[in-house]
Amino acid sequence: MRNAAVILLLIIAHTAALHAQDDPPPMEGGFVGLDLMLVSPRGAFAENVDELGLGLSLDLGYAPPAMPLVMGLTGSYAFYGSAGMTVPYLWEGRLINVDMTATNRIVTTHLFLRVQPQDGDFRPFFEGLLGMNILWTSSTVDDDELEEMGISGETFLSDVAFSYGGGGGVEVCVSKGTSESSDLYGELYVSARVRYLYGGEAKYLDHESISFDSGGAPIVAHGDDMKSTTDMMQFLLGITVRW
Repeated sequence: MRNAAVILLLIIAHTAALHAQDDPPPMEGGFVGLDLMLVSPRGAFAENVDELGLGLSLDLGYAPPAMPLVMGLTGSYAFYGSAGMTVPYLWEGRLINVDMTATNRIVTTHLFLRVQPQDGDFRPFFEGLLGMNILWTSSTVDDDELEEMGISGETFLSDVAFSYGGGGGVEVCVSKGTSESSDLYGELYVSARVRYLYGGEAKYLDHESISFDSGGAPIVAHGDDMKSTTDMMQFLLGITVRW
């Protein structure tokens, strides 16, 4: 009986050792995500801006070991419409016409806390966000030679608004393994998610806010109708790397 118990213990220990060799090394908890993003203005913001925004989003974060939580910082950049213009410009005593493009842009930056399982290849999650929205309209010169001459664009309007919100999505593992050049173990996920951000009041422009006088110079409308809350939905599709 004693010999049978010893043999059984040896078999169990050997089996555990084999499983330990197959299991991946412990994850350190870091991750980075990059997403293509579609921005849809909502509420009063959508009444003034009928353009969808297109841009990129970047997430940096940390998942504490043995906890179903992820925390970090997320930032995004998107543009939501543009208008071309010809601007008379006085340069070295002579008047020249400069072609410019005015573009509306949004930058968001938020801290986030995500509830998500930290094992398995299929990982749904919910998250809360707190941060700010930055909106501005600026022009850029469409001619590289003019830029070299020192003729540049200008910022017509910019504003910042407090922002908070929530969202949810899922990550699906598509690859995992250890780097050949190091002992670093990593996992690659495809991610899809939706966020709704409630934004405070801000001033902004849309593509119809810039008109032109008879000489071609831009006229920027700064009416009260271009001030509202800045709620938006973000639709994101991208990849996440964990290590």
